[in-house]
Amino acid sequence: MTSALRQLLRRGRPWGALAITGAVTGAVAITALMFADEAWARPGGGQSYSGRSSGSFGGGGGGGGGDSFLIYLLFRLIFSHPVIGIPVAILVIYFAYANKKNQLSDWGGGAQTREHAHPPFDMQRSPTGQDRAATVASLRALDPDFSEIVTRDFVYRLYATLHGARGDDRTMAGLRPYISEAALATLLARDPTPARVEGVVIGSMKFLGANILAPSPEAEGAVELSFRFESNMTLHFPDGATRGAFVTEQWTLSRSASAKSRAPDQVDALGCPNCGAPFESSDNRQCEFCGEVVADGRFDWQVQSIQLFEQQFRPPALGGYAEEVGTFDPLIKDHDLDRMWGGLTTADPAFNAEQFNDRVKLIFHRLNESWSELDLDRARPFISEGMFDYLRYWTDAYQARGMQNKLERTSVDAIAFAKITRDKFFDAITVRIWASGLDYTVNAESGKLLGGNRKVARKYSEYWTLVRSSSVRGPARSDGSCPNCGAGLVVGMGGACNYCGAHVTNGEFDWVLATIEQDEAYTG
Repeated sequence: MTSALRQLLRRGRPWGALAITGAVTGAVAITALMFADEAWARPGGGQSYSGRSSGSFGGGGGGGGGDSFLIYLLFRLIFSHPVIGIPVAILVIYFAYANKKNQLSDWGGGAQTREHAHPPFDMQRSPTGQDRAATVASLRALDPDFSEIVTRDFVYRLYATLHGARGDDRTMAGLRPYISEAALATLLARDPTPARVEGVVIGSMKFLGANILAPSPEAEGAVELSFRFESNMTLHFPDGATRGAFVTEQWTLSRSASAKSRAPDQVDALGCPNCGAPFESSDNRQCEFCGEVVADGRFDWQVQSIQLFEQQFRPPALGGYAEEVGTFDPLIKDHDLDRMWGGLTTADPAFNAEQFNDRVKLIFHRLNESWSELDLDRARPFISEGMFDYLRYWTDAYQARGMQNKLERTSVDAIAFAKITRDKFFDAITVRIWASGLDYTVNAESGKLLGGNRKVARKYSEYWTLVRSSSVRGPARSDGSCPNCGAGLVVGMGGACNYCGAHVTNGEFDWVLATIEQDEAYTG
């Protein structure tokens, strides 16, 4: 409260026209700032993801309709009954500011934690702790090389790629080894049918567990994996219309019980699961290069069924807007984190949490720089193959529309460990990051702000999972150099250092970013 306003309140004098105008202008301006939300378009499309709450949407400005109406009522009260209205406005501003301040005082989120929240469907509770360990152990009894970490990265990319191929017959044909005819028919029959899908935002990917099917006279034994997804995507229709869709769905993948996992460095490309060549076939089943029938789950995971639980249509994801919902939610901490932390630090006594956090910050800044320039080259050495493919959908979509999202003065404000997973090939650490920065979208050619956009400082949080080969020991590097030769790390499309030729994007030498999940959807 300004000293002038305090004096006026203390004296109880009638309000003059100038005082009223100044107070109204200040109150409305400050209140509007308290409630305003602008378009937000960080890497991975977090600005457009809206899972738990439908949020408010607009072309780049304005809060929810309820906030606007309250501001309108406050405005009327100030003019109609200034002696009452202005003190009320001051109190509203004060309490709004105090609430923001209290939220920011708990910015790190480490003081509050909650165990795994139940997903919206009771039958989809995820195995945790001993249940998860038993599930993975049963899979490894059949396939010693099974890696949950590698499989999650594969499924994450497959989900985005299959949705992105809807309406693109040529691309979908190359993916036929990875989706059954029944599942493909279900996906393509989803109403309404788009001509093109882009901007797939995976808010959450939950591993629900595995089911081992015994062989029968009619069928060979098989293994099933189930995942629950919450995601947003932008649908383009033949008539030029564009709609955003929020979906909650369950995908079940299966493969032969006798199938063995491919080596982690052979899982990158979604080609023929037997020979690795780009899949081409005259019958959508037999690879023309190796001659094997591969569209039946004999060699790798194949989507067998897709169950849609929810589909809501909202403004387009790309260029749309959804309020930040989960930023101040408590940290979701895996109940097995302490035990897994002990296992990791015992196997690698040189592991250093502070240096790991520095690695996260390095990746954060490189990713934002690449995102702002619509060029993933700077981030390429620090993100997994699957994450690179996923983010490329977004950069291609922005370029196609002549849009460029700019992120400035970004910072990681806090990092908290949430989960650790370990297996034969990889270690994975999930952290929650709280971050802030300026964000605005411009015309890529002119550099001018797009309508309704302003440079707005925003705060948000996300769950990031980083992976590293389990054979690597020692603290993380945060200087951006090649961990093999020490030169400035620049990699080509194949993910290998341009100087020494060492492949680095599968976590062979250091931690790389594998998945991004939105805080309001993440469940552990």
